Amino acid sequence: MDGYPFNLQFSMPCDGVPAFVQENRLASAGKKTPDEVLTEVMDAGFTPDAGAAYLRAEGTKLPKVVGAVFERSGKCRMFVGA
Repeated sequence: MDGYPFNLQFSMPCDGVPAFVQENRLASAGKKTPDEVLTEVMDAGFTPDAGAAYLRAEGTKLPKVVGAVFERSGKCRMFVGA
């Protein structure tokens, strides 16, 4: 994270999303898919702005990170980028 952009995506049980969000100090940001993960979301076949969006919570000194979560077939796909 030394100032270089990164993107990752993975699937997880949807009931694990709240813990992931909390542990990574993310905060809800509505439904607008962050630009940093928009291409990956569309390439994976998800509709932008149809899942939950997250941003690094205010007050943390950690680098900016964004995320988006989409549910499909009982699993959640998490997209994370910076």
